[in-house]
Amino acid sequence: DWSSDVCSSDLKPASPSDPTGPTFEQELTQTASLGLALFPDTANIGLWEFADNLDHGLPYKQLVSVGPLPENLGVISRRAQLEKINGSLPPDGGPHAALYGTILAAYRYMQQTYKPKFFNTVIVLASGIDNTPGDITAQQLLRTLTRLSNSQRKVAVIIISFSPSADFPMLKKIALSTGGQAYRITDPTRVGQVFYQALAHRLCTQGCVAP
Repeated sequence: DWSSDVCSSDLKPASPSDPTGPTFEQELTQTASLGLALFPDTANIGLWEFADNLDHGLPYKQLVSVGPLPENLGVISRRAQLEKINGSLPPDGGPHAALYGTILAAYRYMQQTYKPKFFNTVIVLASGIDNTPGDITAQQLLRTLTRLSNSQRKVAVIIISFSPSADFPMLKKIALSTGGQAYRITDPTRVGQVFYQALAHRLCTQGCVAP
């Protein structure tokens, strides 16, 4: 089973590498919808977004609480709510985002709500936009995650970055410190491939080699 807190930054408008091809937003929206369909009803999934000053001064906002996909949230299920929100997020969340602070908040949340018989994971979709002033540094996040991951409540961080300007080596260190992995996408047509590779890495048991 899978318990996942998915943090999604609103992507800036992006141009496809091929003018006649899809943008990152189009590919990501389609892939996220297809990926959600792969999760069984036993999965527990939630959704956050992060940008600058989203929720009473916080750099992130919970859009859907973590819980069973078939559970009703009002008149529709959590799965239907995730599908609805995924298709309606605006393409631009602003020029800044507290990426590192949001990752730490999501990680702590998943440890606090840890489910022993599930894969407890934070999936971060990061556009590589500038870090907001006042956010913790990458080194502070790395040190804190290294300390927090020394626990029986194992939470993996998977980061998918959509910008060549991002500090990808640091993002990879952050993910690896939790037993996760980081991926970088510079070609919109590879969004699906990398997304499924990320899921395979997390679901892969000991002795299994993810593609």
